[in-house]
Parts: sequence; structure tokens; C-alpha cells
Amino acid sequence: MEAQEENTYDLEGRMRLLGKRMRKVQCTQALLISIPLTLGLITCACALDYCTSLDYEQRQWLSSLTYALCLLSFLYLYARAKFKRYDLVDIAWAVEKHTPQLDERLISSVEFKSMKDNTFSEEMIERVLEDTEVDLYGIQAKRAFPLRWTWFVLPLAMLLIIGTVMFLPQSPLSTLMTRVLYPDPLDAKPGAYGLEIISPTKFSFAEGSEVTVTVSSNKANLKGVTLWVQGQRIRPKLMEYHRDEGLFSAHLSNIRENIVLWAEHDKVQSEKLKLQIIPMP
Repeated sequence: MEAQEENTYDLEGRMRLLGKRMRKVQCTQALLISIPLTLGLITCACALDYCTSLDYEQRQWLSSLTYALCLLSFLYLYARAKFKRYDLVDIAWAVEKHTPQLDERLISSVEFKSMKDNTFSEEMIERVLEDTEVDLYGIQAKRAFPLRWTWFVLPLAMLLIIGTVMFLPQSPLSTLMTRVLYPDPLDAKPGAYGLEIISPTKFSFAEGSEVTVTVSSNKANLKGVTLWVQGQRIRPKLMEYHRDEGLFSAHLSNIRENIVLWAEHDKVQSEKLKLQIIPMP
């Protein structure tokens, strides 16, 4: 009887070690699943921002929702793997699944251990436990529960694809991600092309100054680019196109208040520019 208890204890201890390895692998798998899920959620938020005209406050809500969904999905996947309760039967079935050569002897041992009747003799139970213990000590935890390289393919592929797209010429993805993850009221609104204010290059002017605003675009022959000027009120000003230079310009005169400038064409906007006006003494 003492030999049976000793074998049972050793068997339990070995299974607990295998169970720790199983949980570690499941936590790693949860982390790997959360990477493409997080990237997918961010990409969906970027697509929504691209297809709609969201103001700064709406982008703040979108950013908060994106962060919340990413965090909740990660916590759910990781907590499910980290804190799910496993008894010996669960561990035994998992080991049997990954080690079919055990031929369900481990399951039988766990069932024998929990038996309260005298259906089987103590000698038979002791023999089964001894044989199973020998089998278990021949099993390496890393082989029973391996980290499979196929689990890394999807996260790495998505990181590679998104990273490549972000650095493609004229790709709006990096700007869209900035708008979603770190919203700022001065952010540009990209599209299939972009607008950029290239002058003025200084941002402080004396009261009553005249300023020429110049805008460039990576799309040729745009028509109807508008310069918006926001002070105490917002007013539009149609920009003049210079075909030879491929630039748009607009002239502002007698500026007497701090203003915010941006160029716009359809749904595409340039980054907003703040001009500070210094009062004359």
C-alpha cells in the first residue's frame, strides 16, 4: 500500500510539471494570437477613418475604442490560458493527445488513483502506476508540448506586410495609424494622394503682416484646392494653381489674430498649421 502511495505521488508530481509546460505553451500561443488580432483591429479603425470624415473628437472616441478592444481581447486570451483550472484528468488527456504511444495508460492510471472501490486489486493498480511512471519519465516536456513554428507565421507575416505598406511611397497607412493611435487636432487627413503646406516656414508674424501660403501635392492637375483659415471664424479661400511649378498658393493680408491654416481637396486635408500673431506695441 505504501509503494502504491509513493508511486501515486511521483506520478502526480510528474504530471504537474507537464501541466506547467502545457500552460506555458498555451500562454505563448495566446500572445501570438493577440498580435494579428490587435493589428487587425487597428487596421479596421484606420479603414474607418479613411472612408469617413471624422473630426478630432470622433477620432478620440475611435482611438479609445480601439485601445479598449485591443486590451480586452489580449486580457481575455491570456487570462483564459493563464488561469484556466486543469485537473489531473485534463492534463492526462492533453499528454495522451501529444504522446499517443502511451496508449491511454496515463488516463487509466489517473482513473485508478481516484477509485474508491475494490474492483481492481492493489497489485494491479501498483503495476499500472509503476509502468506509467516509467513511461512519463521518458517523456520530455518540450517534446510533449512543443512551440510550433507555424504559430509564428501569421503574426510575422502581418507585421511584415503592414511594415512594408507603411513605407511604400505615397502610402497613407502610417499617417492613418498616427491619427488613430495618437490623435491630434492638427493631423492631416490622407487619401489616395496628399497635400502639404510647404510655406510659410516660420510660425510667428507681426500684427498686420502679409503671408503667402504655398501647398504641394503628389497628385498632378488637381483642381479646386481650398485654403481654410480659422480665426474667430472659419473662411475658405480658393488657391491659385501654378502649372509650371505644380504648386498652389494663396495670399493672406493684414492678419491681426492667431489663425490655423490647412489645405483641402475633397476629403483630403493637409496637416494644420498654427500661425501666432504678435501684437504691435
